[in-house]
Amino acid sequence: MKSTIGNTAMKSMWSNRPLMKQGYSKDEAHRNTFVKYDFAKEATQYYDKTK
Repeated sequence: MKSTIGNTAMKSMWSNRPLMKQGYSKDEAHRNTFVKYDFAKEATQYYDKTK
């Protein structure tokens, strides 16, 4: 089974950078991108499939 969790984490991380350049704190940028890239949801779906 191919995991997209790592890809989602990287996309989320790289999405934080432009927001931080716009003046958002690291925490604000992370919360903003968490909505778009729901890592927790993908992780849960992945691990549910592996059971």
